[in-house]
Amino acid sequence: MALIEFTKAGIYCPQADVYIDPDKKVGRAIITHAHADHARRGHIRYLSSDVSKPLLRHRLGKRSIQSLPYGKKVKVNGVEISLYPSGHIPGSAQVRLAYKGEIWVITGDYKVVPDGNCEPFEPVRCTHFVTECTFGLPIYHWPDPKVENENLISWWKQNAAQGITSVLHAYALGKAQRVLSALLEEEGEIYIHESIDLMNTILEKYGYRFPQCQVINPYYSPPDLSQALVITPVGFGRNSYFNKIKKKSTAFASGWTLINRFKREQGFVMSDHADWNELLQAIKDTGAEYIFTMHGYTMQFASYLREMGYNAQAAEKSGGR
Repeated sequence: MALIEFTKAGIYCPQADVYIDPDKKVGRAIITHAHADHARRGHIRYLSSDVSKPLLRHRLGKRSIQSLPYGKKVKVNGVEISLYPSGHIPGSAQVRLAYKGEIWVITGDYKVVPDGNCEPFEPVRCTHFVTECTFGLPIYHWPDPKVENENLISWWKQNAAQGITSVLHAYALGKAQRVLSALLEEEGEIYIHESIDLMNTILEKYGYRFPQCQVINPYYSPPDLSQALVITPVGFGRNSYFNKIKKKSTAFASGWTLINRFKREQGFVMSDHADWNELLQAIKDTGAEYIFTMHGYTMQFASYLREMGYNAQAAEKSGGR
């Protein structure tokens, strides 16, 4: 019996009877991080990192959620399970499963270069490595995070000098906190959507620091935002609240802005995923003999890895589970 199987429900460890980031309802699930595409409702029991637990509680409601500190090992039917930082968003984790000399690491999503926003990525030695490849093409190379932070601040300050509201679209969990962490020493009014404020409130209990922000109230007309930076999820940017702001400049914080996928006035290349070089470095550092690619350019990236001499293949869900 293989230690890990790629099933219709998701990545499955039969020996421990546990799934990692399953797509369908299962009995026991290890969740790599609290983004909705990895942390789905309906499982009976959940396991996550300590920081992810309150985020999952907020998003999933009353569920049976246990947590582990990074690096602590527990055994389930002989399988040693532990979690390690993935550098993706606050609380995100790689999952290590070891049994009879076979060691698998499932990354979920990850980023190797630290940006000061979350626990930095920790390479984990293994025999089998399951890697995401959201940006698994050589065209994806991220700029220096410090330079991109400076570009964002400059955009905001130039707009403010002209009485233009700066509206930045960023995911409520992960990206928004990365942006806010970069603004700790900046002066000026910052407004955030309530969903971002909720995430901040949870994370502040774990030592995360953010600048003083005011929360948008969509039920009232906007105050004077002519010199403000407003951070909001992309969907809320189409709300009638923003139609009342006559002078505004909109931007998006995402790795996809590198190829102008989002047609907005401004884009800042801020990704919480590994770029091409980071993916290759992470794989090298594991020392893994077998590589499995998921989430993104799976076929292309696996093909390139085989050309480099790796035993690599795109992970495919199969079977009747």
